[in-house]
Amino acid sequence: MYSSEPLFSGDMLLGMILLLGMAVSVCLPAVLCFRAGKKGVAAGCLALGLTGILLYIPWIIAVVLAARNVEFRDTKETDRFRNAGRILGLAVLALGVILLVLAMGARSDVSGSNFEDFYMVTIINGFIGGGYLCVIGVITALCAFSRGKGFWGWYTALPYLLCSGISSVGKYSAFWRYAGSALMIAGSVYVWIQVFRSVQREGNGAGVLSSLASSVQKATETVRTPQNVQMTQAPRRAVGRIRCISGQYAGAEFSVGDGEALCFGSDPNLAHLVFPVQLAAPLHMEITFQKAEGNYLLAHRQSCPVDMKGHGRIWEEMKELPAGTEISFGSGSEVQTFRLL
Repeated sequence: MYSSEPLFSGDMLLGMILLLGMAVSVCLPAVLCFRAGKKGVAAGCLALGLTGILLYIPWIIAVVLAARNVEFRDTKETDRFRNAGRILGLAVLALGVILLVLAMGARSDVSGSNFEDFYMVTIINGFIGGGYLCVIGVITALCAFSRGKGFWGWYTALPYLLCSGISSVGKYSAFWRYAGSALMIAGSVYVWIQVFRSVQREGNGAGVLSSLASSVQKATETVRTPQNVQMTQAPRRAVGRIRCISGQYAGAEFSVGDGEALCFGSDPNLAHLVFPVQLAAPLHMEITFQKAEGNYLLAHRQSCPVDMKGHGRIWEEMKELPAGTEISFGSGSEVQTFRLL
């Protein structure tokens, strides 16, 4: 069950494929920055990433730079991506445990024999490789539960770590060598694609005020037809009130007139309530009071996550919300929660 031969021994083509996969993986931080429109940062990440193939630390710096400078958007696929990350982490962990067991078996087989010293270096490398995969598997599974920059930063790093992990299974028998390699190659490709697709490209958030405002106006006009007014039994108030119950504006209350919108975002030119860029898009969402209906109209993009208490993520770009609804955005200790009164 144990072999001292490397995974790609005698097969130059497969060895070149492994090196190519590692080279592509270390370029991921640069690709993300370029897709986000940050070409200067992308050039720096590319140089650091390529240098990091051999020196490692420069590549880590490139990953950190990409995670800090790129905005990522959650979509409906993000939850499936998280679940896949957990499964991938557990699978890599299981593989690492199996390889450790094989290494221990090999250690037992050669113990006391004349060839013990000859095989010991290879066996020690087997222990190190199995332990490496166990660490990667545990962290991958745990990081699938994280949010924000930590989640995306870790998965930016994962393809390269999995590619380098392929060499760890090269010290074992053919089944585990190729099964482990297939798992890590497939995982690397899947993670690479998902992280790439989740980049918030330049201009996706900024400049959407006019389109959102137009959508709000059309939706407001639609719900104010005489027929709709007759059907509703909601109380009619002169103004709506939105209270912040947690976050940056906790305790504050804001009044909005009929048809008026309160805008939330990180760009002071677009938003009434301004938040740090790590919490909100330039224009994250708008809430419009509808006097005739006695409720509120929420407008936001799917790339700007908004949660409703008791219902989870709101995926619709336009949604009517009754008084008493609590909505929030942000993560961890920086959740911004508002109640519609």
